[in-house]
Amino acid sequence: MVPLNQIVDLTEPASSPPSDVDKLTEYMNWLITKYPALAEDLIQCKEALTAHKVIWDTLFKVTDELFMKWNVDDGIVLLIREQKGKWNKSLAKK
Repeated sequence: MVPLNQIVDLTEPASSPPSDVDKLTEYMNWLITKYPALAEDLIQCKEALTAHKVIWDTLFKVTDELFMKWNVDDGIVLLIREQKGKWNKSLAKK
């Protein structure tokens, strides 16, 4: 466990595979680049997800009710859920 008074530089690249939080951030950033007209809404959604400690493994288990409670528009929820396959294909091409 890292002592609370120890500063950890989170900007350093990780030597291990990306964490679930990193995957969520990468996915949301990818959506923002694909749909720049929705950038503001996607950023607000990303902030809501991270504020509620949602990670990649739980992203697709977030209910419609929670998204509604967090003021995320239905269209953004659909976009998040429907673009996962395209994102995975884009990763495979790398």
